[in-house]
Amino acid sequence: MVLHSIVNEIDSRLQQAWQPSMRASIEKQYITGLYRYMEWSSYRYGEKQITARIVGLAPFGQLKLETSDNVLLVCDLKEIAFL
Repeated sequence: MVLHSIVNEIDSRLQQAWQPSMRASIEKQYITGLYRYMEWSSYRYGEKQITARIVGLAPFGQLKLETSDNVLLVCDLKEIAFL
């Protein structure tokens, strides 16, 4: 029963994802669930430690971060690390 419920939920989400009108809603739900979304935090970016906050997603899934000095970074998950 549990597996059936999970499969139904996944199928429902996939059906929604194919509807352009639902994509914005799904993206908003995903973004607001991101760890440290809109919270100033310390990160390692390359060899530097920076203070930034996650402000959104780029079209191909990279994180958009705003640094404390107002620079917008677009990072793959491998490029950035929480400290």
